[in-house]
Amino acid sequence: MPKEKLEKLKITASILTVFFGVSTLIPLMASAQINEQSSVGEQIAPITFNFDQTPNSFDFSPIHISSPSEILHSYFVNPGGRVNSVVAHDGRYDGGFKVTVQADNFVKTGSPGVVISASELSIVTNNSAADEVRKATTTVATFPMDGDPAQLSTTYDDPGHHFTSPGGIDIISAPAECLTEGRVGNYTTEPSFRLHVPVNTVAGTYTSTLTYTITADPTPC
Repeated sequence: MPKEKLEKLKITASILTVFFGVSTLIPLMASAQINEQSSVGEQIAPITFNFDQTPNSFDFSPIHISSPSEILHSYFVNPGGRVNSVVAHDGRYDGGFKVTVQADNFVKTGSPGVVISASELSIVTNNSAADEVRKATTTVATFPMDGDPAQLSTTYDDPGHHFTSPGGIDIISAPAECLTEGRVGNYTTEPSFRLHVPVNTVAGTYTSTLTYTITADPTPC
């Protein structure tokens, strides 16, 4: 019998820029492909879980530092639409998966030693939806970072929303026991971000990389 392979896909793109006084847009460049088939005497349909879409390029609001006592936050509130969404699918009906997002430090252009720590970034997702068919005991997929993405929302400070873990943040959670549980479905969520900018930050352009990863959960399955 052929063994089912663990599928893991990373999409990495430089998509965040923060200017002080001016703002701009960085184009998203990302591509990914999985081609896999299982054979039992003849070719059968691919057994996959994968991304259908990851967010398009976006821009933070500009920050102006004028006082040492300021608390400065810059926001990207997702405007919605497919190009701004994370869209994934699971076609296996066997085992579970999860989608995580990781953030690098924000690095000042031309000064790689000057950074805003990734721990100053937090995430909120909304307009999340799971359209799925599940085996009898399989739990419903969830979106752990769902909340209010608006500017000044307190959800950004809730536990788990800051990028403090090297393992990233789960934004889609769809676990299942191997062999006895699974699902077929499509999953969509819209991520928004808040960046806290320390008042001692040197003026300039700061860019970070977000990495979206889809993996089997539990692993392997």
